[in-house]
Amino acid sequence: MAIEKATLTPLDANGKPDLSRQLKVQFNPETLRISRRRFGSGGAQSANPDRARQASTQQITGHGATMSVELLFDTSQEKDQDVMKITGQIAALVGSGEAGSTAATRVRFQWGSFIFTGVIESMDETIDLFSESGFPLRSTVTLSLTEGQITSEARGGGGLGAGAGLGLGASAGVSAGVGFSAGISAGVSAGVGFSAGAAVGTQPLTLAQAGDTLQSLAGRAGLDWKAVAAANGVENPRRLPTGAVLNLNVKAST
Repeated sequence: MAIEKATLTPLDANGKPDLSRQLKVQFNPETLRISRRRFGSGGAQSANPDRARQASTQQITGHGATMSVELLFDTSQEKDQDVMKITGQIAALVGSGEAGSTAATRVRFQWGSFIFTGVIESMDETIDLFSESGFPLRSTVTLSLTEGQITSEARGGGGLGAGAGLGLGASAGVSAGVGFSAGISAGVSAGVGFSAGAAVGTQPLTLAQAGDTLQSLAGRAGLDWKAVAAANGVENPRRLPTGAVLNLNVKAST
């Protein structure tokens, strides 16, 4: 079963997803960080404590949510492919909307049944690999989205109904994609997706040691780390759990 990838999609003026500009992540994030807050309309305090408490309750008008997520993009296996051509699509959504408009572009982040709709408040990008000719090849992008609404899309096998809001204190089980599921409560946290790709004992396997990354293991074996990631269902190549079982014998299948 193929790993379902998260997507980031800008919304048009009518609030509909613009699929022509949809960006699919290369590697699903390890975690999503969610915070929720109540907000009110403000107002002067009353000298009467009981009346003040009643007014404060009446002033609560809704809930807001923020989300932060870290995404990895890598074009090191493509000849002189500038990774910023990909991350630039995200940068274009930060701060302003269409040309001449000061309104922020609303976007929809979706990973499986989880949907967060809001605006990108900030984008931090770290480039840590360049080609010999000077092209940026690997980038880690940290996004902060605000003014958010969290919903859940109905999927086969149960779960919340389409459009169901996740209120304060809500908890839900969200599948990490491949290998195992990670529970989500208060702050949403999804674990690293992993599957060995072969049963132990059927062919030579490798155990990840503390500090190992998929790139380092594949490099020592002279393999394409993207092929190893696909064969083993690894979503974050830089964060392998110690003791993870990897099948590095993927030449015949790639």
